[in-house]
Amino acid sequence: MRLTWNPKWINPFESTWSIVEKIKYANAITSRELVREFGTKDYKGNLTNQRYGLLRLNGIDLEHLSLSTGTDFSNHINYYFNKMVGMLTHLNPNFLLRKEFTFCEDCLAVGYHSILHQFIFVQKCPHHLTELKNTCKICGSSSSCETQNHKRREAFECVCSNFYVDPKFNSFFEWQVNLPISDRVIKDWISMDSKTYNHISETYFYLPSLKNLNDPLQFLLNFGKGIY
Repeated sequence: MRLTWNPKWINPFESTWSIVEKIKYANAITSRELVREFGTKDYKGNLTNQRYGLLRLNGIDLEHLSLSTGTDFSNHINYYFNKMVGMLTHLNPNFLLRKEFTFCEDCLAVGYHSILHQFIFVQKCPHHLTELKNTCKICGSSSSCETQNHKRREAFECVCSNFYVDPKFNSFFEWQVNLPISDRVIKDWISMDSKTYNHISETYFYLPSLKNLNDPLQFLLNFGKGIY
């Protein structure tokens, strides 16, 4: 299956959930149709490796998808994921992500979802500084990021078949948004120098203690810079 796709539609820190929804929208296909074509399968034809699919594209044959879109999604996924949590080498990255799909309504309205929205140490949208949501405004349900959902969903829709947020884009040509980071701490976090990065990466941190801090990222940045 050859898909309609333009690599310019991918923005910095864009999540794989957002990328998949754009693929579905641009090609007028559902989640079920996408997984039927690109899902990883065992020798019996059963879907495999479906955990954490929303954020890491597990359960998707990336080679097949890349050939069908002319885009290497692995580079994007690995680069921005490592930029977000790669310095926390002694922590399981899966424990640093929210289990429920979490989003900014303003971002989602323009067809964008950031992996930063899923980072447990981020409490508001780094772009709009607004409250993050994790439920559908229509049915009140939430979506798990731990398993792929294979229901026949259209793009950017909840399982109730309503949009999480009413789209403000008129076509997929408006998806190249490149929203600036407005949160100072997040901006410092993703642009830290190598000395700070290495200092953090060489240190073991106890996750429950970090979660109890008012601002874990500022604490880690100060630690990495030698500010105690």
